Amino acid sequence: MNALFSLHERRALVTGSSQGLGLAIARGLAEAGATVVLNGRDPDKLENAAASLRADRLDVESSAFDVTDEAAVNAAVASLGPVDILVNNAGIRFRHRPGALRRWRRPLLPLSIMHKHRGHLILRSQFAADRT
Repeated sequence: MNALFSLHERRALVTGSSQGLGLAIARGLAEAGATVVLNGRDPDKLENAAASLRADRLDVESSAFDVTDEAAVNAAVASLGPVDILVNNAGIRFRHRPGALRRWRRPLLPLSIMHKHRGHLILRSQFAADRT
């Protein structure tokens, strides 16, 4: 860990982190000293990702829930405890006609999840829509 950049005693939640860019972001935060909470919809993929980080002696937890399910998001927020860094990275694919995209409101994890409002929020967005 670089002494000039330490996330020691910080807790980070990275959505969409069971693979790809989200897992790489989670690894970077963990290598900087943060306790990282991995998130995804597939508990098996999530546990495999967590195991790969634990094998490198990184501090990691996991929480399987769908960020587009408002009830699941609320339950997760209630159970996770304090979070200092929130990375909204989950990829979401729309299967609606193109005009439906304008009317869609996705539930983002609320800022209230961040401990004492002193945390950092990172939003990464990439939208794809299928024509039906």
